[in-house]
Amino acid sequence: MRSNGIHTLGVAPGRYQAFLPVFITGWDANALKAEIAFGLPEAQGLAPPESRLLDAADIVADSHEMMAHAMVTNGIPLSKIHHAAFDAHLIGNDPDYRLHVSPQLLDQNDGPMLEGLKKLQGVSVHLPRRA
Repeated sequence: MRSNGIHTLGVAPGRYQAFLPVFITGWDANALKAEIAFGLPEAQGLAPPESRLLDAADIVADSHEMMAHAMVTNGIPLSKIHHAAFDAHLIGNDPDYRLHVSPQLLDQNDGPMLEGLKKLQGVSVHLPRRA
């Protein structure tokens, strides 16, 4: 079975990245799950596009997770720069999902990348609509 269409991925509130074409390559009627592939039908080894600038970051280090299994509830997608700043404790969030920037960064002046990080101070994280 092969059907084509468009797949969208939410990248920001009200903004979506389109991936096309997308093909349904399999269907499990019992589990109600579709298998999809991205790319041109004649392309070898259809696969989803790589996201080279986006990381799956752990909110709490893996060593604290139960039985060393990654948990979706302990993850957040971050750009490479934000992931590095988060891991270095230069940015973080509080229990009310507000972002905080280290005074170490707030006191520095070093170009537009740093200014972008500094603007995160006090911003609220947009939570997913589904659990």
